Amino acid sequence: MIPAIYAGSFDPVTFGHINIIGRAIKLFDQLIIIVGDNTDKKYMLDQVTRVAILKSLCKKNWKGMNIQIMGWNGLIVDFAKEAQINYCVRGIRSGTDTDYEYNMYCVNSDLSDFYFETVWLPCDPKFTHVSSSVVRHLVKLGEYEMAKKYSPPFIIDEIKEGRL
Repeated sequence: MIPAIYAGSFDPVTFGHINIIGRAIKLFDQLIIIVGDNTDKKYMLDQVTRVAILKSLCKKNWKGMNIQIMGWNGLIVDFAKEAQINYCVRGIRSGTDTDYEYNMYCVNSDLSDFYFETVWLPCDPKFTHVSSSVVRHLVKLGEYEMAKKYSPPFIIDEIKEGRL
């Protein structure tokens, strides 16, 4: 069995994230989605909520597929070593993402003392402008209907109603 990690903050989950999950699960036998929690960042949704949302989405969209979702507060290479996982999936939207992800690849390579490979998946072209930051900004401005173009509507509705 070949497992892979897909890590991110997912604050909130976007259609771009969903696209990458759907494609990654076709490449690997198991996908472990890691929801990060960086104490230097201010999140709109707490880690427990982000994990719950991803579990709900994955159950709905990929029922029966070998997908696990969990929170992690450390380095991905440390998780990978502990879990004996050699692959990390990363989504790429643009040249800016490529530069950032290449730097992360280099750092992860320096940090790992085992075979740890990054697999970059370019996002579907219709999602190149979609990011969690854009969704958070739209929500902050009260542009809920516009935010629903980039993130699942049930998430935006829950945020709007103050349930998340």
